[in-house]
Amino acid sequence: MNAHERIITALSHEEPDRIPTFVQHLEDPFIKRYDEQIELKSDFGYKGGIDLMVATELGLDSKWVHGAGVGPRSAKDMPEIPKDLLADATRGLQQYSISSDGSLHARNAKGESWYQDGLLHTPELLKAWISFIKTFIPSDEHYLAHFTTNVWKAGLKNDIVFIPTAGGPVYTTWSSIGLKHFAYVTRKYLPLVKQLINAWKEKTIEIHSLLFEHGIDMVFTCDDHAFKGHQIFRPELWDELVLPVYAEIAANAHKHGARYCVHTDGNLHDEIAGLVKAKVDGVDPLEYEAGNRLKPLKEHFGTRICFIGNIPSTEVLTFGTVEDTIKVTKQQILDASEGGSFISAPGSDVLGTVKPENLQAWVATVKKFGKYPLDTARLR
Repeated sequence: MNAHERIITALSHEEPDRIPTFVQHLEDPFIKRYDEQIELKSDFGYKGGIDLMVATELGLDSKWVHGAGVGPRSAKDMPEIPKDLLADATRGLQQYSISSDGSLHARNAKGESWYQDGLLHTPELLKAWISFIKTFIPSDEHYLAHFTTNVWKAGLKNDIVFIPTAGGPVYTTWSSIGLKHFAYVTRKYLPLVKQLINAWKEKTIEIHSLLFEHGIDMVFTCDDHAFKGHQIFRPELWDELVLPVYAEIAANAHKHGARYCVHTDGNLHDEIAGLVKAKVDGVDPLEYEAGNRLKPLKEHFGTRICFIGNIPSTEVLTFGTVEDTIKVTKQQILDASEGGSFISAPGSDVLGTVKPENLQAWVATVKKFGKYPLDTARLR
């Protein structure tokens, strides 16, 4: 099998020729360390994107690529935030910006920004933003043609799948409201919150459909909505608000013969059943440090959803040795690979602190021991 066949087979909940490998983002300090210690030897014909080059040289089967999302381009101006609400939200901030999704970001002198809070606390603001989101314009044809030719197809020529990320309806919904107000707003204005998340869902489906029409047959939504120990949503609200959204996005992908994966950091034990019910194809990254464990998940859900991730990014890939990495990777294969429907990957981005030799050891171990049918005796 080539890399594309391998990934599609795993996301179809079957056994490929071997376990595929995947990474999210390669952080810049990791790329620098990799180039210093190992030295990048080829550009593989890519038109830019050193992260694509490093991923290819590592021998990975797949990596995600950001940038195929919705907006924030719109023919209309962003709705105004009332002065009193904005003054209260920005108290103590020297510099800030308001995102097109209605969230507040603090800024520093270097121009760096980070999420601070949501601003959509009132029914008036929720209604205004629902209308505003509907004016968002997805990636234009020029960008889609570039991505298809210079990223997707160029990757396939080098036997690696660069999977686009596009949309995040759940994250943008709760983050635009803010955690401090989320429980109150969902209790008081739930019909409006449903309209908000559905507006994001429709835009997500719109860009996904464009990607599928360009021959790209798999996609992620980056949609963080869990803490280290539990979900942000109470289970009943997740079932009412989130499950139908994921079900529609998955159904649209399947209508196009494509596969759909959900990304969220945090502990996902309580929501896997809902993802299965929504017919989501894969879930990532099953962050080890957040308490996710592959063995009980695989025992309970089998091959009904493709598990992606779970190699400990800090405990093993950052602080461990090559021997530690090999040991953990072999155990992961034992715990989660039976029957297929599994993609080995770090449980987060490839952090700047990750040792290049450990990432190499992980890839090599999967290729050596992850061939189907599995020889479990060699893994013990």
